[in-house]
Amino acid sequence: MTEAHGVRGSTPRGPIFKNIYKIKKQRDNMKKEGNKKNKDWQGISGFTLVLAGFLSLLMSPILGLIFFIVGLIFCLIQQKKNKTKIGKMGIILGIVGIILNIAYIIILIQIWIPLIEESLQNLPTS
Repeated sequence: MTEAHGVRGSTPRGPIFKNIYKIKKQRDNMKKEGNKKNKDWQGISGFTLVLAGFLSLLMSPILGLIFFIVGLIFCLIQQKKNKTKIGKMGIILGIVGIILNIAYIIILIQIWIPLIEESLQNLPTS
């Protein structure tokens, strides 16, 4: 046996094995960085969905309610894994948005039901 191979049964040494160890270490570091990016993405996506809920509140209350609920869920997941200010703001805005959306839906129902009943009464009968 040559000196480059070391003692029989020991960990192999040489340029090939050193490079494999470096590649494995780089890959582990990339996984850690990828997980951190995914955590940030969840918080930002939750906050973005909450903002989209506020915008859709003007157009469609049902769509807004869906955006608020999904955004709130994303923010809660993100806050469990990695607490950030954006996640906390998303949770607060999500709760406020859900309350506003439910109130908006109730007001619309109270306005539309009498209008629909009145228009049904005014229909010509045959």
